[in-house]
Amino acid sequence: MVNSGTAGQLMRWCEKWSERRFAVEGAKGLGHSLAQQLAAAGKYVADVPSTLPTRARLLAAGGDRKTDVADALHVAQVALFRRDPRTVGPEDQSMILRLLTEQHDDLVNERTRIINRLHAVLRDLPPGDAPTRLSVEKAADLKGLRPTTAARPRPRPPRRPTTHRPAGP
Repeated sequence: MVNSGTAGQLMRWCEKWSERRFAVEGAKGLGHSLAQQLAAAGKYVADVPSTLPTRARLLAAGGDRKTDVADALHVAQVALFRRDPRTVGPEDQSMILRLLTEQHDDLVNERTRIINRLHAVLRDLPPGDAPTRLSVEKAADLKGLRPTTAARPRPRPPRRPTTHRPAGP
C-alpha cells in the first residue's frame, strides 16, 4: 500500500546501491503519488505503462502467475530494456491546479448525484410531506419520512376504538 511514508521507506531500502533509477508502473494512474514523491526528491523515475509488464509476464515462462515479485521484475525489465523510457518530472503549479480542479469537479458531480438521488426519493413521498425548498437542515429533518412505494405502502392512520356492544335481545 502506498502512503506518504512509502517513498521514504523505498529511499532507505535502496541506499546500498550507489546508482539508483526507479521504474513506476502507471505513473500517470495508480502509481502517480509514488512517482511524484520520487521525482520531487530529485530521483530518476521512468513511467512504465501497465500494458507492457502484462505482456512481459505473458511471454515469460509460467506467465499465468501474477505475484508482486514477478510484477516488480517485469516492470524493471521493461524499464531497463525500453529504448524510449518516459521519464517522470516533478509537477509544476499548473499541474497541481489541474489536479485540484479535477478534484473539485468530482466533488461537484458527487454532490449533484446525491441531490438527484434525494430528489428521486422525495418524488415518491405523498404530496405535502416534504418541503419544496430544501436546505441541509430541512433535509436532515426528513429522516423520519418514508417513500410510498408498492413495497412499502403508506401507513394507515390508527383506527378509532370501537365500543363493543354485547349481543342481546
